[in-house]
Amino acid sequence: MSEHLPLVTHSNPPIQAVPPEVLSDIFALATFSEHTVYNHHSRFYVPDSVPKSTQLHRLASVCRRWRDVSVSTPVLWSSILVHLNNDPHPASTVDKVQMHLDRSKSSPLTVTLNVESFNSVGYRESTLDLNRPDQREGPTSWILFMMVLHNAARIRQLSIRSHYGNSEPFSTSLMPRFRDRFINLERLLIDVDFSTNDPYVIGGVFTQSPLLRRVDYHSSTAKLPHLPSTHLTHITLEGVPLRHFATIMTQLPLLESVDVGVWAASSLDGEDLQRSVFPRLRTFHVSLSTDNYYVDWRGFTDFFDLLHCPALTSVSFQMPIMGDHAAYCAEFNWEDSMYWQKSLEDFKGALSNFIQRSPGIKTFRLVSMYLKDLDLFSLLRKMPQLTSLNIVDAKRSVPEGGIPVVTSAFLKELGSGGLVPRLRDLWLELPQYEFGSKWAALEEMLGDAVKRRLRSAYIRIEDATIPELDLQELRRLQAEGLAVRVVYAPSVANIWDRKKGVELLGYNVES
Repeated sequence: MSEHLPLVTHSNPPIQAVPPEVLSDIFALATFSEHTVYNHHSRFYVPDSVPKSTQLHRLASVCRRWRDVSVSTPVLWSSILVHLNNDPHPASTVDKVQMHLDRSKSSPLTVTLNVESFNSVGYRESTLDLNRPDQREGPTSWILFMMVLHNAARIRQLSIRSHYGNSEPFSTSLMPRFRDRFINLERLLIDVDFSTNDPYVIGGVFTQSPLLRRVDYHSSTAKLPHLPSTHLTHITLEGVPLRHFATIMTQLPLLESVDVGVWAASSLDGEDLQRSVFPRLRTFHVSLSTDNYYVDWRGFTDFFDLLHCPALTSVSFQMPIMGDHAAYCAEFNWEDSMYWQKSLEDFKGALSNFIQRSPGIKTFRLVSMYLKDLDLFSLLRKMPQLTSLNIVDAKRSVPEGGIPVVTSAFLKELGSGGLVPRLRDLWLELPQYEFGSKWAALEEMLGDAVKRRLRSAYIRIEDATIPELDLQELRRLQAEGLAVRVVYAPSVANIWDRKKGVELLGYNVES
């Protein structure tokens, strides 16, 4: 945008010929989806065109016509993010929130409340009057909170985030007063560390939201909420017991998307999850974990044995990296080690059968699962429609000393086209010591796959130092049209540095 700012000062710039209604649509598409009243950022701002720049340009400052169009476009004012904390808010913040509510007119609202501490909201039941949207008594945070909630009927998406302080006044006293007012709510996100019974209370607030279809629930306290509707189509849950999640799924026959982090410590009873068919479920992303060092696979095995999702198109399985469980068991009890191995094999069988019951899978992601290359061969052959394959941390996916998932044999089979004949997009993320001996096999695999219409490859290498790799062959494939990227991620403790990485080959790197 910075490159075009001088153009609009020309006497007759072409953009002045664009009708206001078209210009309004362009603004709505180009600007941020959220704004922060407290930090004075709003959807008036768009990112700078310079890559990786954080500079912002304000639409209303370009010219009077742009300002008039911006001010008269309600959707640009319909997304509100308010920070509520112990710091005193300037009086102008209340006016800014009111301005956004007024200028958004009747547009559906997207509201995010970031609460540093529910104590800082200054909840005062004695001053709560649901029939007075203009009340201005109490701390500024309380006034802002009430201004937003008094517009509950306009809110389409609501996010509430807080990880500090006592949530009980909020969930048990305040929110229930707004029961049945969120009549147009379609999506709800709750990211709060609740106390004992709060999740059930807060879930009951939204039971009369007939349009609610998406619920995202995050809490480190791992307490499952009372889901407000049996008509939900999309759910995101974190840290819930597998037994409870299995019960929840049986109550949601219309599910289309599931993203869940579950943990299990024992097998499931038959009443926890009867054999269930979810005919509309297309996306199933699950992170499996345990409540101790020893992984008991029985619960996960029971779960996948009973689950039938014939319409699945996207599947992801993930486990945290917890070390060599087999060696851990063998050190103390040989029988425990043998039992662990048998339960793992049973889990693999259940997982394989689950995949086989879903022949339409097109996207498959595997992160730190306890599988060998032969196990992966078996799974991939059950996905004839697969076009996108993502494997992360494959070396860590098996007990130490075992065979990694990405072997030379796996790369050769992948390149031949016999394993995944429709492969279009590939993502591999491995430590450097795994790539070192397989780099030639990787290049050969990509070369063969390009002939079968592979369109993109993302290679991520984690190591302490930048690896010395010969990228000549990959540059040749890039010139032939393959969207290939090679990224080095330093193996450091700082997760943000590790996520950022250094691009060794890609569109932003000179060859």
